[in-house]
Order: sequence, then structure tokens, then C-alpha cells
Amino acid sequence: MKLVDFSNAIEIAPEYTGSEKKKTMILDNKKYLVKFPDPNRSTKLEISYINNVYSEYIGSKIFELCGFETQKVVLGIYNKDGKERVVCGCEDFTNKDTKLVEFEKFENASIEI
Repeated sequence: MKLVDFSNAIEIAPEYTGSEKKKTMILDNKKYLVKFPDPNRSTKLEISYINNVYSEYIGSKIFELCGFETQKVVLGIYNKDGKERVVCGCEDFTNKDTKLVEFEKFENASIEI
């Protein structure tokens, strides 16, 4: 499998938030949410990052194989200042009539019934 190179993709204003590092990027006229490896926050582990990039990719592919409609994902690389990272590119499935709202935004919301 060939990794997609996001190093020269066009970075646009961030459209997504969350605890993990991510960028909104345009590559080959497609908009992607590009997720980066999450730094290890535990001093008890000997690794420097957590493999959330692979989890995102594999999880999406498993759901797809099971017949579920899921996001289109690619594994890629992002090289900046001599530092190369493996990333997961999630093709943006929204359009002008839809918007992705993260669960975190609903945390303190309530709906009256």
C-alpha cells in the first residue's frame, strides 16, 4: 500500500477541534481532516505516541468490510521541518447543506421534551 503524501497539501483554516492534533487540508481538490499521532500522555509507557492514526484507519476499514457506510480514509505521511509523521486522512463528507458537529459540543446541551 502506498502512503498518500500530505506534506504539500494546502492547509486551510481548522474546521475541527478535539484533543488530538489535526489539520484541515486540501489535496487533489478533496478536503481532508488529517489526524496526527497523539503524543503519549502517560509517563508509565515507553512509547512517545499512541497509534490513534492506525486505529482510525483500521476501524473505518473494518466497518466498511462489514457493510456499513463509513468515512473514506487513507494512510499518509506528513513531513515538515525534517520530521515525518504517519497520518490518517479522513475525506470530508460534509457539503454546503451539512455540518459535522462533535459530541463534545453536546456535552452541556439539553433538549426540552
